[in-house]
Amino acid sequence: MANEDGSNQETEEDNGEDLDKKESDKSAKRFFSLIILTIVMFLVIGGVTVAYFTGLLDPVVNWITGSESEEISQSNTNIEKESEKIVIPITMDPLAIPVFQGNSIAATIQIKLKLETNNEEKAERINKILPIISDAFISDLHGFLPRLLKEKKKVDYKIIKQRLQLIADKVVGKGEVTNVIAKSVDEKTE
Repeated sequence: MANEDGSNQETEEDNGEDLDKKESDKSAKRFFSLIILTIVMFLVIGGVTVAYFTGLLDPVVNWITGSESEEISQSNTNIEKESEKIVIPITMDPLAIPVFQGNSIAATIQIKLKLETNNEEKAERINKILPIISDAFISDLHGFLPRLLKEKKKVDYKIIKQRLQLIADKVVGKGEVTNVIAKSVDEKTE
């Protein structure tokens, strides 16, 4: 029995050590959770502070307070009126789009285009990416013109103009190209 009493005392001491160890593990987890929460709070507060002082939060602050919205809207309408008056034409190389019927070319449609914008900076940007715009026009019209010619016997200028305006808005950005003009359209049947 002495051995049994001694073994019972050892298990009670082991259980006591286990309880102490579990409590210390819990307190360590709470401590690390508190540290992580504190770090996250400092990062959020720091990010908001930096955004505020760099002016990134100005639109949000103005939207919440409602201040300067009238001034901004008035200045925007004045800028829009001024920009509508300015027209800068950008001439493109003619586009030749083959229209296939089966395995052969049924017709080649040649389109001479002119793009318009309302700002010199926009015109420079458009001129820099003119080959990309031209490629996008050709790629889209290559698939679109056969469908258009199945429905209509002739090329519809309004539909092509609207289609090319949508493509220009996608490639360059909405509002950069203010107008797409089809100067002349020649159809050559082969």
